Amino acid sequence: MAEQKNRPYRRRNDPALQIQRLLAHCHSPEEALFKINELLYQSTEDSTRRNVRAPVSLPVSYRVGNREFNGLSYTLSQEGMFIKSPKPLPENTLLDLELILPGDEKTIAIEGEVVHRTSLDDARRRSGISGMTVVFRKIRGQDQRRIDRFVRSRARQIFKP
Repeated sequence: MAEQKNRPYRRRNDPALQIQRLLAHCHSPEEALFKINELLYQSTEDSTRRNVRAPVSLPVSYRVGNREFNGLSYTLSQEGMFIKSPKPLPENTLLDLELILPGDEKTIAIEGEVVHRTSLDDARRRSGISGMTVVFRKIRGQDQRRIDRFVRSRARQIFKP
């Protein structure tokens, strides 16, 4: 009993304990960073965002005119994604994306638009990730449903208690 009195009391909402629990189930550094940011900024699956974001590192090919690029996603939602890039494209840039969801074999083709960019300098100042937020503007219905199912499933895994 005396040992328990000397042990510091940890509340359920102790940030250090929450971080420890969250990180125990991370599968990638991106997922760990995402979870820490969600905890620090008190964002959850039930946050004020219209759509849930799920951390996922997917290879993404995108094309602007004749220029082709390859990158990795950081997050995916039902309406868009964040693509990591040291040289993000300018806002309002229209692009054609192609990606394949984990466990799937079919390529998803999407027309998107860059709506936000974080430069490498901005990312360094804020300890963040450089890249661009792309909103999906045109996607086939069946591909949208595949993304919706994937994001909901992934978010349940990430945000489970």
